[in-house]
Amino acid sequence: MRNGNYLRVSLVRRAQLHFSGHGSSLGAATAAAAAAAAAVARHLRFPLAAHLHSSCTSSGASSAAGQGRADVSQHQATSSSSSEGTALLPDGVHQQSCKVAGKTWTFETGRLARLAHGSCVVTVGGTSVLSTAVVDPNPQMGADGVPLQVEYRERLSAAGKLPSRPDRRERSGTDRELLAGRLVDRAVRPLLAPGHLYDTQVWCQVLAADGCIDPEVVAINAASAALLLAGNVPFTHPVGAVRAAQRGHRVLINPSVAAGAEPAVSLSLTFAGSPHKATAIEATAKQVANRDIIRAMRHASTATSPLIHAQLALSAAAGGSSRSTARAVAVHILQQQHAALPLLWPSQRLQQAVQQLAEQPLQQLFSQRQQLQQGETAAAAAAGPDKESRAAGLSRIRGQLLADLRRTGLLPDQHTPLPAAAAAGMETEADALRAFDMLQSRVMRQQLLQGGCRVDGRQPGQLRAISCQAGPLARCVHGSGLFSRGETQSMATVTVGHDRDLGQVETLFSRAGSSGSNSRLYLHYAFRPSLWARWARPASPTGGKLDTATWLGHRCWG
Repeated sequence: MRNGNYLRVSLVRRAQLHFSGHGSSLGAATAAAAAAAAAVARHLRFPLAAHLHSSCTSSGASSAAGQGRADVSQHQATSSSSSEGTALLPDGVHQQSCKVAGKTWTFETGRLARLAHGSCVVTVGGTSVLSTAVVDPNPQMGADGVPLQVEYRERLSAAGKLPSRPDRRERSGTDRELLAGRLVDRAVRPLLAPGHLYDTQVWCQVLAADGCIDPEVVAINAASAALLLAGNVPFTHPVGAVRAAQRGHRVLINPSVAAGAEPAVSLSLTFAGSPHKATAIEATAKQVANRDIIRAMRHASTATSPLIHAQLALSAAAGGSSRSTARAVAVHILQQQHAALPLLWPSQRLQQAVQQLAEQPLQQLFSQRQQLQQGETAAAAAAGPDKESRAAGLSRIRGQLLADLRRTGLLPDQHTPLPAAAAAGMETEADALRAFDMLQSRVMRQQLLQGGCRVDGRQPGQLRAISCQAGPLARCVHGSGLFSRGETQSMATVTVGHDRDLGQVETLFSRAGSSGSNSRLYLHYAFRPSLWARWARPASPTGGKLDTATWLGHRCWG
């Protein structure tokens, strides 16, 4: 109860309500109660839905409640007009539609997550995914690469299911969610400008999923549209994502979840990019010919064209048209604070100075291993790179470079205050290290292309020594194996359990009548910092670790 307003709903069957909102309002509780009443009444075909809605919003209604009623009425007008062939959208809401393989894709912005820097809802059939993009205006000067964070979340309510936990709460951060987030990350990260050193978070939320398409594919397109709509993100070009499946001699574009899991499917490929370039490719296949993989990639790349055009049209429509008053005020404030964030890139003067001071030492360091291996045998040369000596050499060159830059006056010394250094036109140490990394990559690439040799002395097609050992541990371990490739080693153990050890895994697309399915395979991956001679605090598994082992393991044996 709030201000005399209350909601009382008696249900015979168990129900679960999820509330989510954006922004702040004095009547948030009243608006939430009204939304809950409307949702319950719609599902149960309750005849007093209109009475419940009006009783929740009449007494003590605030401006937010009034706005909620306006949104409902506008949505009803949109639905009725759409059935007549004319789309009427509320002020500030924009839509663009396209067809891919016979399915209609709808890109919409301006209805949900209005205060986010960029937001988009992509709907395909009964599957909808909301993606938002938010940027922190404070730069991360010490960031290694673009500080992009992608989160992907699936709620069982999107498929009309209840969680099996006693408190009926959703489990967050499941393996599937982490791996789907990594897939979205790989698709959009290459198109962000390297000088964008501002924390950027992309959040993908599955709102509804009917199984007509995998929501992971929809999430990639939604994330691309959200980044494109965020005016403060240097997103060079949108990407389109589709899934291609080969069944027999046919290539299916964006098959349903059930059709994509059929045994007759010999290849399932997720393609993200444009008709000319790819940013991410992920595939699982049986023994198929190379020409089948190339054909599936060609079909998938062609299918991304309408998705990209729809995103560009949506961005043009949302950027140049009028919006509602509340939306316009919010967008104006955000643009004043976050628009036109400058790319933090080393100056041309600093890049030239770093090249003059460090290019020759780097060339000598990278060619040293090649010179040492000229008298070695082929087996010794393929044993692997001397990473420790190369790392020590890089540390020595880096330290000497910083000292030379301070001596020449490009970098401030330890006794110079930062404001005084900035006023004198001096560079920062972070920019100098970033210029050094750029030079290091360029020298390594030139050595490989011009000299035909890697930094460890191997030829481009030369592999490191590979060895495998079965059963290195005692017999009390059910199974064990050791795999070595150069200086990289992996130890694996296997434990065989009983049927009673099966665990329930909840998914959006488990069989009807159950909230989950039994898993017969469990994969756990550990990558300790000591394995590459680094100190770090123990942490929980991240998306990168799961992406390396768990995902590939499930693809191979799941």
